Amino acid sequence: MKKNEATGPLASGVRAQDRPSVGEAKDVSALAELHMRPGFLFRRAGQLVANIAEQETAKIGLTAPQHVCLIALNRWSAMDQISLGKALGMDRATVGEVIRRLEARSLVERNADERDARRKIVTLTLAGRQLVAIAEEAAHNVSEQLLAGLEPDERKHLIRLLSKAVGALNAVSVTPVALPGS
Repeated sequence: MKKNEATGPLASGVRAQDRPSVGEAKDVSALAELHMRPGFLFRRAGQLVANIAEQETAKIGLTAPQHVCLIALNRWSAMDQISLGKALGMDRATVGEVIRRLEARSLVERNADERDARRKIVTLTLAGRQLVAIAEEAAHNVSEQLLAGLEPDERKHLIRLLSKAVGALNAVSVTPVALPGS
């Protein structure tokens, strides 16, 4: 541990000047216990992730969902709209709106599937492919900010544990992640 590094339950974002006085110690321990609950920590982590992601993606003129859709399309090349939503844990309405907005900016295009006209295949346009390199850099910046307080081995361990926890809950999610072909 680094010298002067904040530790303990109140290290999760409470500044020294915001800490209560000695007379309020009982209240602090009650809050400290709350701050150590998995649900609180997941919710707080989600808030921080969303804030950092919004700041980084806004720099390149995207929302976080638009950003992740562009990256997914770049890695898969073309996907039908429903499979894209499932791969990213987005419901049909959300992915439809995200794609509509990306299409309005000429970053993606939707075309009817040759075998089933109801199925829409989404692909990146040239402008979308050009934006992906910048989008990948923004994703890297988000990851670096989120993991800045951890050592390299701690980062790997956290990712492994989060993957395990999220994977165990996927089946009960309202929008479970399902990769194409699975």
